[in-house]
Amino acid sequence: MHEPQAMEFWLDETFDPAPELNQPGDAGQLVVTESLCLCRRVLDTFDHRLLSAGWLLAIEEGTASRFCVLQDNAGQRWEREWSGADPLFWRDLASLFPVPLAELIDVRALLPQLELRGERKAWIQEDSGGAKVLKLAIETLTARYGELERPLKPRLRIISGDSHRPFRDFVAGCRGRAGMRIAAETSYTEAVRLLGSDWPETAFRFPVIAEPRQRADSAVRTVLLALLQTMRLNEPGVIAATDTEFLHDYRVAVRRARSILGQTEGVFPATATERLRQGLASLAQATSEARDFDVFLLALDGMEAGLPPPLRGQFEPLRELLATLAADRQRRLRDRLNSARHRRFLDAWERYLQRPAPAKPRAPLALTPVNELVGRRIWTLYRRVRREGKAIGPDSPPEHLHELRKTAKKLRYQMEMFQSLFPPDDLRALLRRLKSLQTSLGDYQDLSVQCGHLRDLAGVLRERQAPTDALLSVGALIGQLFAREPGLRGECSEQLAEFAAGKARRGFRRLFRPESGREPRWRH
Repeated sequence: MHEPQAMEFWLDETFDPAPELNQPGDAGQLVVTESLCLCRRVLDTFDHRLLSAGWLLAIEEGTASRFCVLQDNAGQRWEREWSGADPLFWRDLASLFPVPLAELIDVRALLPQLELRGERKAWIQEDSGGAKVLKLAIETLTARYGELERPLKPRLRIISGDSHRPFRDFVAGCRGRAGMRIAAETSYTEAVRLLGSDWPETAFRFPVIAEPRQRADSAVRTVLLALLQTMRLNEPGVIAATDTEFLHDYRVAVRRARSILGQTEGVFPATATERLRQGLASLAQATSEARDFDVFLLALDGMEAGLPPPLRGQFEPLRELLATLAADRQRRLRDRLNSARHRRFLDAWERYLQRPAPAKPRAPLALTPVNELVGRRIWTLYRRVRREGKAIGPDSPPEHLHELRKTAKKLRYQMEMFQSLFPPDDLRALLRRLKSLQTSLGDYQDLSVQCGHLRDLAGVLRERQAPTDALLSVGALIGQLFAREPGLRGECSEQLAEFAAGKARRGFRRLFRPESGREPRWRH
C-alpha cells in the first residue's frame, strides 16, 4: 500500500474555503468528518536538529485520539497511532516511519519544544464504491512557548486517498488561486520564526569579535562569556542525565575555557586567572570521569560485534559494572553541579567577565591587539605540534602521543574560538587538516584508555567471580584492541607528516607567522 501524498497551503485571512469544499468533484462532494480541538506537542533534540533540517515531529492529541506525526522538509507527512509515553530516542520511532531518523537525531534525546494548539476541521471525498479519494483539513493553530503565544497562518492540508490522480488534480487547481500559497515550511519552523528572539538559542555559536585590533582583555572576555553561557545551557541536561550529549557539550566548553585561559596568560591579572583556572581544572576532571564511562558504554556494542561469534553475548557482567560506575560518577557530578559552591564559582566568574575592561589594566598583555596576540599563540602552538610530532618514534610510549594530542587540541581551540579574526577560507582549510590529525590521535588515545579500563575492570570482575566466559570475552576484546594499535600508530604518523609539511606548513606560515617587514594575514 502506498504512502499518501500530501501538500500544504497557507490561507490568507480573506480566503473563503466554502466554495472550494462545496464544489462536487468527479467522485462526489466533500463531507465533513471531524471538527475538533487539538494539541500538537513538538519534539526535537536540545540543539534543534529536526528544526535545522526543516522537519516536524510531534505527539498530537485530539478529542479521542493520539498520534505521532512526522513531516519532512519536502512536505511528506506520516501519522501513526501512538500510546504511552512520548518517544525519547530515534529507536523508539524506528519501526513507525520509513525514513532514516537515526541520521538526523543520532544519540540525542527528544525533548518537548513548544505546543501548537487550535482547531482542525476535516473533509473526505469517496467514490461510488466507498473508496477514499481525497482528504482535506484546515488547521488554525497558535504556537505556545512558556507564556508566549504566536498565531500561525491557517493551513489547508490536502492528502491523497487510494488514488493519487484526484489529489494531483485538486492541488493543480489550488496553485495560483487567490488567497492560497504553498506553505514553504512546517508549522514548527513557522512558529520558531514568529517567536524570533524569544526562541532560545541552544546550539553553540562561535563568538564574533567585530574589531580584530580590539584590546585583548575585552575580546577574551567575549569568548569566555560565550563558553560560560554554553555551560549554563547544558547544565540542566547534564544533571538530568537523559541525554549523554549534554555532558559532551558541557565538557568541551570547560576544556575550551581552560585552554583559552592558558593560552592568553597575561591578559587578566594573575590572581583572577589562577582562580578561574583552578575552578575549571577541578570541573574538567569531574566531567571527564563521568564522560569516559558514558563513551565506553556507547561503544561497547560495536566493540562486541567485532569479536568471534562464540564470544559474543557474554558482556552483561561487564555492561552492568560499567553502568554502575557510570551512575556513580554521574551522581558525584550531579552533586557537584547542584552545590552552592559550584553556583558561587559560576556566578563569580560571570560577574568578573561582565565588568568593563579597566582603563588602566595591570595585566601586561591586556591592551595588546587581540589578533596579534592570538596569531602569535597559534603560530607557537603549530610549531610545538611539529616539534612534538618529530620527537615521536615507533617505540615512543602512548603518553607522548597523548601529550601531542593535547597540544593539537589547544591549537584547534585557539583557531576555532577566534576564527572571526582570520580569513575564513584559509582558516577552514587548515582546520580540516588539523581535525584529521586530531581524529587519528583521538582514535589512538581512545584505544589506549579502553585497554587500560578493560584491564582494571577484568580484575574487578574476577574478584566478583564473574563467569569464565565473561572474563574470556573481555580478554579477547583487549587482544582485539591491541591488534589495532600498529595500524592506528601508522595513521598518526601519516597525518603528522602531512600536517607538518607541504600545504599545511605553508598555510600556517602565511597566515600566522609574524615576520619583520611583512604583516601576517590577520584581519585589520
